Amino acid sequence: MNTYKNYTYQKLNDGRILASMPTVGDMIFENETEFKAYIDGYKITQKFFGEIENELRHAVAKHPKFCDAMVSPDSSVSWAESEYRIKLRNERGPWTADNILMEEVAEAFNAYQHGDKKNALKEFAQVGAVVLRCMEFIQKEMEK
Repeated sequence: MNTYKNYTYQKLNDGRILASMPTVGDMIFENETEFKAYIDGYKITQKFFGEIENELRHAVAKHPKFCDAMVSPDSSVSWAESEYRIKLRNERGPWTADNILMEEVAEAFNAYQHGDKKNALKEFAQVGAVVLRCMEFIQKEMEK
């Protein structure tokens, strides 16, 4: 048995990882890297989701009507163009949180603007993931 951040796992003969997870039971991962990424992501989510949930409750109470639409029909913003420009910038680097976040936001709104709601949901989930990683980055800076 092996341990990573207090989670035990075993390496199977075919290279996959078997781990017993407290809330879902046994899980199989393709490799150790995938398992560790899952654990790292789980711990980040667990740490910050309470804060996000609390802020969401306050926001819903303060502004019960969130918005009338996702994108203004009068908007001259082309999210496809924004996404293209941001991706060009990000190819050069530096890879900073604000650049990565803006790329994910542009991808999400571009997908929505083009009627691809399934992909828009996925891209907004990626926005959430970037926000959680930003929160982790800031917390680590505060701990220095």
